[in-house]
Amino acid sequence: MRVDFAARTDDLPCGLGSGPIDPAMIGAAIGTQSDQMRSGVDIPPLPEIAGGRYTSETMQALEDAWLWRRTWLCAGRESMIPKGGDYFVFRKAGASILVVRGKDGKIRAFHNACRHRGASVVREDCGHAGLLRCQFHSWAYNLEGHLVGVPEENGFPGLDRSERGLLPVRCETFEGWIFLNQNPEAEPLEDFLGEAGRQLTHAAMGDLRVVERRSYRAEANWKVTLDAFLESYHLNTIHPQTAAIMNDAQNSAIHLFERGHAWLASLRRQYLSQDMGEAGQPDISAMHESFRKYAITYNLYPNLVSPIDPVGFPILLMWPVSRTSCEIEIYFLGPDWGEGERPSFYESYFAFFDQLIEEDLSNLASMQKSLDSGFFPGALLNWTERKIYWQHQSMDEQIGRDRIPQEFQVKPVLMADGGMEG
Repeated sequence: MRVDFAARTDDLPCGLGSGPIDPAMIGAAIGTQSDQMRSGVDIPPLPEIAGGRYTSETMQALEDAWLWRRTWLCAGRESMIPKGGDYFVFRKAGASILVVRGKDGKIRAFHNACRHRGASVVREDCGHAGLLRCQFHSWAYNLEGHLVGVPEENGFPGLDRSERGLLPVRCETFEGWIFLNQNPEAEPLEDFLGEAGRQLTHAAMGDLRVVERRSYRAEANWKVTLDAFLESYHLNTIHPQTAAIMNDAQNSAIHLFERGHAWLASLRRQYLSQDMGEAGQPDISAMHESFRKYAITYNLYPNLVSPIDPVGFPILLMWPVSRTSCEIEIYFLGPDWGEGERPSFYESYFAFFDQLIEEDLSNLASMQKSLDSGFFPGALLNWTERKIYWQHQSMDEQIGRDRIPQEFQVKPVLMADGGMEG
């Protein structure tokens, strides 16, 4: 049975086809959820999320096989390989994928394994090459992945070079980003991103440059870490002098998209630059007014989070390292300042951001230890934390519920259109 909450929740009034979000509709949605939370009326309960999802080796194996290898993953920026022959190797979630720009300007991706005996075709994290030559036995491939050179080829009777090219990986781009998918049958990236992607085009990411890249280590499962960035319920407790100063967590709204994507919008108390007292801060002039009036954080399934801000903003990616640790990879985007040193604004910006991240990290490690004790039965979520539930529900749909032990399954109760299955 379906219980339709769309008419009285914040989830309905945000879709505008392929256009930007309407600020008036965001304001109405925030007002609706705020009234809900103050009154407690018409708030449906969410089932618990089993604690074992964050600690089980079975869940980790299922994610390795059915999540990371079968969905679109953000691998980096097109600007990382600007010229034909430029390449980098994507080494996340157990992958080793060679991403290279061809002489024709097209970006392609291949498994970084020579078709002779599986040695890495390139060992460096990035570089430039006219030919991709394996450093074990010097088999050579062109930038399109075709096998073009084999030492002592006469020793391989019947070798057909056309059948021994590098194994391709699905590779598509969006707003300057390179996405990879190891599932050859996956739907196109545009379809996967759907309405969430169409809305994000109005943040003007394609015209921005990478200001800086950083990486943080979290001693917690990647899902524990990601969950912390999917809700604002903790802002006043963990971030009283950072994020809570900028965003009003008690006046917020959520929208759930198909395929696990979502956004959270809050009333913007002030810009990051105002908090730091900076004058002459950067501005993304092409950014839509919705992102100026409201603090909107998008998450693209499975592991990308981005709080959009007109002065520039980070793209955060959570990557599993082990069952109890993960990497938070961050790209900071900002408007192009041309030649010379980057604006001094960013020194204060990064100091502020480091403080915010450290506040989260200090909480996550102890949280993982509590989960690993084995005595935590499950997480009970506030209605304003339902992006977390949507993430886990979407993971189960991708992995396949029949593959997941019953005690770890998440009940499929949320719907992208704002309703609930009863």
